[in-house]
Amino acid sequence: MNGTDFAGAPGIIGGSSNDVELSPDEKRGLRRAVAGIVSRTESYLPDGYVVGSELTYGSDGPEATVA
Repeated sequence: MNGTDFAGAPGIIGGSSNDVELSPDEKRGLRRAVAGIVSRTESYLPDGYVVGSELTYGSDGPEATVA
């Protein structure tokens, strides 16, 4: 399997998750949902803590990280 790309959506061999493109509405919805998670997380932490987020494409499609 070395050198062969078998990543992709379940049931699809070949290609990668980068082939899956979110619509502008889906991107806005994902960003809004992640912003809500960031806001709620910050509300539980003492002043001085910073919470950030990142949206990326992982091996299974779009992924959001909050840290």
